[in-house]
Amino acid sequence: SKPLISSGFTSILQMTGMSKSSDDVFSVQSYLESRDMVSQLEQRVPLREMYAKGSWLDPLASYPSLIYGSSREDFHKYLSWMITTVHRSSTGLTSLNVQAFDPADAKSVVDQLLELSEQHVNRINQRIHDDAARVANEEVRTNEERLIKAQFELTKFRHSELMLDAASSSIIVTELIARLSAELAAVQT
Repeated sequence: SKPLISSGFTSILQMTGMSKSSDDVFSVQSYLESRDMVSQLEQRVPLREMYAKGSWLDPLASYPSLIYGSSREDFHKYLSWMITTVHRSSTGLTSLNVQAFDPADAKSVVDQLLELSEQHVNRINQRIHDDAARVANEEVRTNEERLIKAQFELTKFRHSELMLDAASSSIIVTELIARLSAELAAVQT
């Protein structure tokens, strides 16, 4: 029989800040079921050899078998049977289940899958960060352009009205009004 190792990878999602959204969990779950994951995992551990070990124990459960041929597609289907993820929305927990003929092999696969999942999460977070920075930079650029345009229009208005500085011009006008009021008061008395 095949030993079963379960590992919750929700803790990795929590460490990276992704556990808040079910979309993020499903993104990782989808990645763990992908052909891309199988390719990356094969580069790290000898998967085919691990699952061929069981041929003398269980010819139907080993790889390749009568059920699963030796093609990449058949191997992906086989791994979909041996490596599963289950998300329980009631608890928010996702479990990663890896079956193998040797507990050490199953642990090795789990460890690599957790590392690959963390890298996947980091890529997603980096993409989100880069997009947010790009949008913020565009917003800054737009606001700078608006500020320059407003300053140009204000300068243009001041020149057309012969007002070089609104603050000093208002002081001059106030002083002029005060002086004219004083002269008017002197003439009237």
